[in-house]
Amino acid sequence: MKTNKTETAAKPRIRLRYESTEVRYGAQFVVNATQEDIVVNCSSGAISDPATGENLLPIHTRLMLTPASAQRLVDTLQQAIRGTQSGAENAAAESGLQTEASLPKIN
Repeated sequence: MKTNKTETAAKPRIRLRYESTEVRYGAQFVVNATQEDIVVNCSSGAISDPATGENLLPIHTRLMLTPASAQRLVDTLQQAIRGTQSGAENAAAESGLQTEASLPKIN
């Protein structure tokens, strides 16, 4: 008699090695997309050009992704956001702080 064994493939461990440890703040993003690529242009924020008085959005980083890679990034960011939100809610609950708005109780 044959027994079916489900083999669980272990995820390979990957160690990170940074080419640069420089970190840039991203507050505003300009996204351009085609069917093959999505380009995310990152900026720290708008500044005023003293020479012309125009508002400029200096782009410091450009990230090119395939649609599949962009979806993985979206999923990863959503998971990270959920983790920070639940962490803040847990900390508030432990300290006794109210995390939702409510109407005052009238006696």
